[in-house]
Amino acid sequence: MKSEFEVKGLLGPGSSFVVGLPNPFHLKQELQSAKSIKLATAFAHWSGWRHLLPHVKKTAGTVKLLTGLSFCQTEPKVLYDWCERSQEDRVEARLFTQKQTTFHPKVLLVKNSRRAFVVVGSGNLSNGGFLQNIECGLYSDDKNVFASVDAWFERLFSDDSLTKQLREPDIRHYKKRFDAAKSANRVVKELQNEAEDEIGEQHRAGLGNWKRAVLLARKFFISRRFLEHYQPKRARTAKQIKSALRYPGFDFDQDGLED
Repeated sequence: MKSEFEVKGLLGPGSSFVVGLPNPFHLKQELQSAKSIKLATAFAHWSGWRHLLPHVKKTAGTVKLLTGLSFCQTEPKVLYDWCERSQEDRVEARLFTQKQTTFHPKVLLVKNSRRAFVVVGSGNLSNGGFLQNIECGLYSDDKNVFASVDAWFERLFSDDSLTKQLREPDIRHYKKRFDAAKSANRVVKELQNEAEDEIGEQHRAGLGNWKRAVLLARKFFISRRFLEHYQPKRARTAKQIKSALRYPGFDFDQDGLED
């Protein structure tokens, strides 16, 4: 039988898990009927935005979108789409621009006639964040929790010292950096894969050595030598061990350890 962990993502089955989701829960319906949608995401990828876009288009409510440019991860294609949508009065899009601070939240607030809820978690606006990555988030429709997170979002969104209105010339300027970073990220990804492969091989080798050690230990514990020493000659065996390990100082060397 499947556990609830396998079926409780925002978009359905996947590796991403959201604690406390109502059953049933359909994000599509929640977004389309929303009076307000507010999204703050560290990275915005088209692979994630495409999941929300068809339903955001259909809502008559207000939409506020906020993302950052840290590590050049946010894709210009998403920013261009947000900028185009912000031509509508009901849609606002802003960028976090404080250089000294990394923008890293993943928060979705939705309010409709049925409920007001917030999802806070580890997943960015990406297909990985919604489905493929190991992610964990928390759903809450508690009025106090929603009000607190909503107040935090509004303070950040309206603070001109931290966030700026998204404009098309800014996206063009950023895209140059994004394209350069994308090439560098390929090299980083290759190094990451190499490191993961090497660590995996080391663990597999270590596991093989451990199994070999267990096998040898089992053979020893049923051997005549062990039985002869352990049964009638325990005292002599203990004395030999103490001598090899230079008890009580324990200043033994490699030879002592092998003995």
